[in-house]
Amino acid sequence: MFDLVKRAASVSSKPLVLSHTALSAHPGARSRLISPDHARNVADTGGVIGVWPSSGTFRDLQGMV
Repeated sequence: MFDLVKRAASVSSKPLVLSHTALSAHPGARSRLISPDHARNVADTGGVIGVWPSSGTFRDLQGMV
């Protein structure tokens, strides 16, 4: 998935939008989670990331923030 985002970012003249995700240091191959590098690639286009936190990932709101 990250390779596809990198390719889209390299050819797009518009900001990218990635929704329903969250950050992970080591996202799985079929995971909805993205790496910090993946997030930076989207942000570098002027785009936004819509975070969709999982209650199983974070203990509380402070942990999510």
